[in-house]
Amino acid sequence: MANKNPLEIIKRPVAYASGYENIPTKAQDRAKQLCWEYNRTAPNEKNRRRAIL
Repeated sequence: MANKNPLEIIKRPVAYASGYENIPTKAQDRAKQLCWEYNRTAPNEKNRRRAIL
């Protein structure tokens, strides 16, 4: 599935698997928390955003 654009992937008649299913739960939880924090920062909170990333 290398080098396929998102539209080609969506149109496929098979289920999509991201390949990240085997990442440890603890790492997934940490990533979700960081995404949540980042998404709740204001656009002008550049330093806070950099710290999260």
